[in-house]
Amino acid sequence: MWAQEAWDTATWAGTTVGDNAPGQQVPPPVQGGTRTYTYATLDATEPWSFGGWAAGGTQALYPGGGVVLVPDPDAGVMRVLVWWPDATGLQLLRVTADGVIEPVRGAYPVLPGVTRRNLSTNPALGTALTGYTAGTGAPTMSRLTLTAETWAWRAQVAGAGTNEVNLPHAVPAATTLTVALDLRLSATPTTLTITATWADASAVATAPTSVVVPADSVVYSVAQFARQRAVLTPPATAVTCTGIKITAAGMPAGGQMDGTNMLIEPATSDGTYFDGDMLGAAWTGTPELSTSVLAAVVTVLDGESPLDVPVSYLLVNPQLTGGRIVSESAVLESRGRTWLTHPSAPDQPRAVSVREKPVLTRGMDRGVHRPMGRRRPVVVTGEHRWAPSGNIGINALSSDEYVWLLEILDDGLPILLRSPADYHFTPRWLSLGEQTDDPEGRLGWQDAWLVSAPFDEVDAPSALVS
Repeated sequence: MWAQEAWDTATWAGTTVGDNAPGQQVPPPVQGGTRTYTYATLDATEPWSFGGWAAGGTQALYPGGGVVLVPDPDAGVMRVLVWWPDATGLQLLRVTADGVIEPVRGAYPVLPGVTRRNLSTNPALGTALTGYTAGTGAPTMSRLTLTAETWAWRAQVAGAGTNEVNLPHAVPAATTLTVALDLRLSATPTTLTITATWADASAVATAPTSVVVPADSVVYSVAQFARQRAVLTPPATAVTCTGIKITAAGMPAGGQMDGTNMLIEPATSDGTYFDGDMLGAAWTGTPELSTSVLAAVVTVLDGESPLDVPVSYLLVNPQLTGGRIVSESAVLESRGRTWLTHPSAPDQPRAVSVREKPVLTRGMDRGVHRPMGRRRPVVVTGEHRWAPSGNIGINALSSDEYVWLLEILDDGLPILLRSPADYHFTPRWLSLGEQTDDPEGRLGWQDAWLVSAPFDEVDAPSALVS
């Protein structure tokens, strides 16, 4: 059905906006992988006219989804990395060079993991010191360049006492709030405290909540960067977190406190850092100076991807606020190998040694009628020849390979044979008949066998129910 679907009239139809969709960041490079993809959003032509509600409405911004291809010829699979924030289920389809669209077996649907949010509006100080201000102790604030691509804020107090930095990020209150950062101290403080201030629905301040970082954790941040984390619970009446404070008490004169990679997450988490520049993530506004969202990256191993020809993948979020994303094309090289895939394990193909190219028989429904008085008969045929049949022999070159062949051929389901494209015999789904295991006169201690069987080429089993 997918090869015949009218995509321009489907519920996720839209206008392709190119490789740089609104708000889209090119994902960081994955070794050997593609980088760009094309996003198409919903529009008012869809059946529900979602885009036409409220006197025409406005289009949703790019949601931050993506699809990256990493060919893995040594495993015989196309690694497809997909993500989409807040999606409940995604549809992943393979698009071959001739335009045929097929669901990817084992990934229909793709179930994404938890979406994370970093509410820090300047988490890694990539462009400026924006948002970080001096608190108690009136430290001097500055922006440090750590490496060519990393930065930090520095708070330095003139006299001995408290060194405090305010992070005035107003964020909605959640059940819990995880605050974490990479912190470096020039000396050991008497206490290190992470505090959140709150306000109720009338914008009236409520009691703050604080976490004192354990001393055995603080010591790791003395003279070096170490990750510090606190989970803060808001008061019952709190509606908004009005700010975050990092307070180091008992610092010496000239004491310094440096911080970077801020995370303010409206949930309980392990505090690991992310921002919109990471794989699976996106900035919600100005890059480096806005909150960011991180979708779980799901890796799908497609062991049915054709070999030696360009292929791309279509990722669809069928929700009304979703859309579709088409990957850049990539080629999964055969490198002279032939692969066998069972439909119950599409992510685990195995290289096999086919004895020789099988002789193919292509039958046809044909009626030959010889009317009286005519020299030549009248022939009536079907629309086309049958799919080919023949005999195939596979060399099992080890005991392990022989046992594996026995297992995957036992249930009688069709198997997928993918050979190098220039063999002109791939890919084909084969239904095998009576199986013959021939030791070919080898001695009992020798493991090799020839496993052969007659076959008929058949349609692929449905990827939607397997």
